[in-house]
Amino acid sequence: MKIKVRSLNGKKAMIEVEEKDTILHVLLLAEPHKAFQSELLYQGRRLEKFCTIEYYKIVDGDHLQIVDASDPNCSSPENCVTN
Repeated sequence: MKIKVRSLNGKKAMIEVEEKDTILHVLLLAEPHKAFQSELLYQGRRLEKFCTIEYYKIVDGDHLQIVDASDPNCSSPENCVTN
């Protein structure tokens, strides 16, 4: 399955998500940007590290948005995960 990731500065990437047991592994399909790093939370599960933004939140369905650490929406762990 592929999910879309967008950083605050507008850079976009598609990432491939593969489920193995209870861990979802992420492979960055687009050319890696320094802006895309850290851990991603998807459907309540942590994904392995991929390429320095520390917080992510699920926007809707397959769409994830990388958000700033100071974003108040990151206060709940189900929305965001820190590095």
